Amino acid sequence: MEKPTLWDRLVSYLDPFVVIAWSLYYLLLTLLTHPHLLLSSPQAFSSAWFSLFWLRLGPSMSSNPIQQAHIRDLLSILTPSPSTKKSPPTPCLTLLELGPGSGSHMARYAEAGLIPHIAHFYAAEPNVHLHGELRSAARAAGLADERVTMLAAGAEPASLLPALSAAGVDSLRGEGCFDAVIALRSLCGVPEGEMRGTVRGVQGLVKDRGRGRFLWMEHVENRGDWVSRIWVRWVMGRAWRVCVGGCRLDGGVDRVCEEVGGWVVREEEGTGEGRLGIQTLPEMKGHEIFWWKRGDLVRA
Repeated sequence: MEKPTLWDRLVSYLDPFVVIAWSLYYLLLTLLTHPHLLLSSPQAFSSAWFSLFWLRLGPSMSSNPIQQAHIRDLLSILTPSPSTKKSPPTPCLTLLELGPGSGSHMARYAEAGLIPHIAHFYAAEPNVHLHGELRSAARAAGLADERVTMLAAGAEPASLLPALSAAGVDSLRGEGCFDAVIALRSLCGVPEGEMRGTVRGVQGLVKDRGRGRFLWMEHVENRGDWVSRIWVRWVMGRAWRVCVGGCRLDGGVDRVCEEVGGWVVREEEGTGEGRLGIQTLPEMKGHEIFWWKRGDLVRA
């Protein structure tokens, strides 16, 4: 792992304050355009604030080429092997993405060659102000409207399961109903006390006996660098959470996935040791407050 310089640390620690400043600008803009919402419906005000902010900054925050490459690589896991037949691929996959936002990652589905194989795509996005952009992004990626169902729901079971039921999905089947549940930079908004229940809920939604996967990429707590941990916990963590839609810089989806069990343990090539499909992105230097990991978990 490459040793970080002082400049690396300064950039990592100060960059988030630029995002916070933009968020405060859009807070002011929301106050000017929707002053009544703050008193009549604080939750609706918060959604309007975040949608204005995310539609402006979301695409640039999702445009990191390294992250895009990892997301594309994750999604390509789902792409069936090429057939020797010359006939068009048969759509066979039922997918659920948690928190797709405005659809900034939809192009990665196309780049991974996954679009022709999707029979139906469920998008669980709690902020309805983003649904229009999300549907447009799905169309641009090649997913026709009839193959996409929008759910006004978060990742937490109390929100997600009723929305799936209302959409006609039997989410309580013990064997699961989705070929994959996908979360790309979205689980950071799940409250700490609800993460375990959320992961268990996802596990129950993917098909069992090695047929379904939970694919995710997320920034989690940097547990290996005490300076970064102090910076997040005592300097900027709370301000970031308030200004960026509840996003947590000390999330623990990786740890929770390991703790709940129920995943296929795969033998690591050359070592004979078993491991889950969770890895730190190799580009991490060790000091980052955005400590990125990715997961490819197969339900046992």
